Amino acid sequence: MSDIDFPHIEKLFRRAREDGRTRLYEHECYELQEAIGAEAAPVHRFIPADRRPLQTELDAIPGSHVVLKIVSPD
Repeated sequence: MSDIDFPHIEKLFRRAREDGRTRLYEHECYELQEAIGAEAAPVHRFIPADRRPLQTELDAIPGSHVVLKIVSPD
């Protein structure tokens, strides 16, 4: 069993609180899963709205299908 990454977990919750949120976004839940050593989360990439995905990020996603999800407070 791997060690739990408490600093990363605290960072996730702190960032949500600083953003005025009481919930984690989906990609943050995957980070939380990884931080506690839970079964592997789906491959995911968070691409901020102010930039395009890098080719290396796209190439790292296995398979021929991807799902695009929009992260929004609305």
